[in-house]
Formats: sequence, structure tokens, C-alpha cells
Amino acid sequence: MGEKLPELGSKALEEMGKLKQVLWRKAPETASTIERVTYQPKLIEQQPEEFGIEVLTAKMELAIKQDAEIAEVVDALAAEILRRLPSKVMQVMAVGILCGQNVTRNGLKSLELRSQL
Repeated sequence: MGEKLPELGSKALEEMGKLKQVLWRKAPETASTIERVTYQPKLIEQQPEEFGIEVLTAKMELAIKQDAEIAEVVDALAAEILRRLPSKVMQVMAVGILCGQNVTRNGLKSLELRSQL
């Protein structure tokens, strides 16, 4: 890709703040887990059964399904971030999703390498 990811901008940061507040009110266990990983990112690799990306994703998906307010804030945040992504990043993500691939940071890197072959 070689493109620098864009600055998030004030609207995205505002939505992230809203999400954090809503999570603390409505899904405090999820908020606590995310906060711990924010300050201790090595937990993702050291304790993947509790702090792994899949676990965090599942917790967020459950919170979104269970609460319309959380879903609304996540949708607003996603829309704001997606509109700022370079088209090349969007293309790589779309290919990954269509191929049923994991489109995390590492997934993006591996998809990029495969697309260059």
C-alpha cells in the first residue's frame, strides 16, 4: 500500500469519546477490557484467551447486538473512519472481506503481499 493512514479528525475522535462513555455505562466489562489493552497492549499476545483480538471483537459484537445506543455510536464512528481511508486501503479490505479473510492489521499486510504476487 505504502499510503499513510489519514489523521482521524475531530469528528472521529468525538465519536470515539462517545463510544468510550457509552461502553462504560452499558457494557463496563467490555470497556474495562479494552482500556486494559489500551494501556497494556502486550496482553493481546500474552493472554490471547482473555485479551486477544478475536475475544475483543466478540465482546464488541455482543455489545452492539445487545444495545442499540452502542450500535449507533459504532456505526457513526465506522462511517467517519471509512470516509477518511485511502482508496487503496478500502480495496485491500474489500478483497479480504470478499475472500473471507481476517482484515486486521496483519491481515491487511498479508493481503497486500498476496495482491502483489
